[in-house]
Order: sequence, then C-alpha cells, then structure tokens
Amino acid sequence: MSKYTEEQKSNVLELLSSGLSQRVVSSLTNVPKSTIADWAVEDKQLEGIASNSIEGPTITFLDVEVSATISAQFSRFKAFISPDAVIQEPYLLTAAWKTNKGGEGAHKLPDYPLWQDDHTNDLMLVEQLWDVLDNSDIVIAHNASFDEGWMNQRFAYHGMNPPSPYKVICTLKALKKYFKLPSNSLDASTRYFELEQKRCHEGISLWLACMQGDEAAMQRMLDYNLGDIPTLEQLYYKILPFIKNHPNSALYYSDDKMRCNSCGHDSLTEITGKYAYTNLSKFKSFRCDKCGAIKRNRKNERTKEQMNNTMMNIT
Repeated sequence: MSKYTEEQKSNVLELLSSGLSQRVVSSLTNVPKSTIADWAVEDKQLEGIASNSIEGPTITFLDVEVSATISAQFSRFKAFISPDAVIQEPYLLTAAWKTNKGGEGAHKLPDYPLWQDDHTNDLMLVEQLWDVLDNSDIVIAHNASFDEGWMNQRFAYHGMNPPSPYKVICTLKALKKYFKLPSNSLDASTRYFELEQKRCHEGISLWLACMQGDEAAMQRMLDYNLGDIPTLEQLYYKILPFIKNHPNSALYYSDDKMRCNSCGHDSLTEITGKYAYTNLSKFKSFRCDKCGAIKRNRKNERTKEQMNNTMMNIT
C-alpha cells in the first residue's frame, strides 16, 4: 500500500502538467523525485503516450533573462567596479524553452513560492532549468556562451552538479563562421532572413522594475523572453544546412538507415558526378531531402592501387 494518498498524487500530476519540473515539484511537495517520475510515466501510459516513442535527438531551443548587477561607483564613464562596491550580484529572472518533441515551458520567479519571501531567490527556476538540460541531447541558443555560462554558474552557486551530457549549437557563432551578415544579432539576422521578429521591450526600466519585485513587470519580461523562442527556432532551421560541425543527429536513432547527420532524416539524394575529396580519398556526395545539407558517405571510391600511387605534400 502506498504511503501517499490519491490527493497527493493528483496534486503532483497537476503541478507537472503546469510545466514545473520533477525536481521543483519534489521540492514543493516533499515527494521523492523517483516517485514523481514513476507517477509521470504511469500517467503518460494511461494516456497512451510513450515517453520514449519519438526517436532522434531531443533538441531544446532555450533563452534566459537575467538581472543586472547593483553596485556603487563615483564615475559613470569607464568605471572600474571593485568586488567591494557590488551591492547585489545578478540572478536569473525568467527562462523559456521549447523542444522538437513537443515539450515547452516558460517560467518567471513569481511562479515559485520562494518569491514570497525573497524576490531574488532563483533556486527553483535554476532547478527547473537543470532538468531541461538534463533531458536534452542538443541545446540551441543565440550567444550560447552567455546562456550556458549563466546556467552553469547558478548550478554551482546552488550546490548542484552538472546535468548529464548534451551538445550546444550557438546560432551566433554559426552566423559569424558561415555568413557575412550586416549584423549577427538575433533581431538583425531574423530581419535579414525575413523570419519571425523578436518582441520589443521598454528598455532598462523593465529590468529595474523586475529587480524591485514588480510582478507585472516580470510577466512582461517573460513575454519578451518567450518571444525569442520561435525566432531562434526559425533561424536555426534556416542556417542548419550550412553548419558543418553540427552534432551527429543520426546517432540518436536505433536503426541502420543512412541518415543525414545534421537533421537525422533518412532520405538523401546522391549528387551525380560530384564527389567529396580529401588529400587522399574520394567519396560520393549526397544532399539531404529535408534540411538541404550536403553530406558524403564513408566508402572510399579510389582503388587500393590508386591510393598507393598517390603522392602527398611534405609538411
């Protein structure tokens, strides 16, 4: 007989359905995370939804908004701010994400009970993000070093270990490496490619209001944060075929089909008469019918005799 009542179980499932992570729900209800995970799986099975029914990598589009540092200084120009002058260190305000498998979420600090006692306490939001990353295979962000660095520093601050392994794709780095746009910002690049636009905000006054505990301002911040997700997603798929160092999505499928290692699709068309060359080898080239990326197979088309007779440069 379970030591938990049906009312407790129902409360847990309701909290999960609101978008809170299992880790956060465990903190709120004092029910172990392992028990919550079992209930979540059972609930999905009752609905006929298999939690692992969709093959391929779990790709998460992610964006966070953070507070500013509050400090005291005498000059407003090129001021050096010593650690002793810092009044308040920055913290997370909001986070929004969406996965390629239907999962999504958007949370602000007032969504958590800790807000009532301390509107700067981001512990539960950080725990939520930890679960998001822990369940991701590939994370997409614009200026990813900022988002990932911020999350990591808050994980460490709250005494948490790193999430399980995941790959990171930074659309900002990809734009800088493979394109020459007038500007590489998320707003400017999506305007250039005529994609969905970022939402506007009222400027620094919004951040100041959030840092003063204004719940209405926090909601506006979340709306702004959430608006970056469809913009980011569209930009990623627009530039995907040009990203040559993309993580191998084909590894996340259990079959033996030939797949595009960018998007994982199993339909590729051979580019007749065009080969991919290294200094020694020659390979057939293919174009993915879904994302458009150009790939090569691993079978060398050159004979052993041709290979033996190939001269190499002396370095």
